[in-house]
Amino acid sequence: MAKRSSKSAISVATSDEAGSFIRSLQKKFAGNVKSVAGKERLRQYLGTFDEEHLRSVARRALIDVIQHPSQAAGTRPPRKSGKS
Repeated sequence: MAKRSSKSAISVATSDEAGSFIRSLQKKFAGNVKSVAGKERLRQYLGTFDEEHLRSVARRALIDVIQHPSQAAGTRPPRKSGKS
């Protein structure tokens, strides 16, 4: 089992913050991270952010990816009937 942090509050970025961060990465490093030099530039850029910020963006991105689109909109998906 993973070790739990002693911090009581876990920060999570908003969907807009996470989306903006990811779009800026895609724009800044579009197609340029396949080489060793490109990967190093990306590592250095990410190193300018504190760990908590990167974790909060990653948490939100995972939440948004896993969450069903209809749940994000506040509606429930239609039920599938058991009959085919």
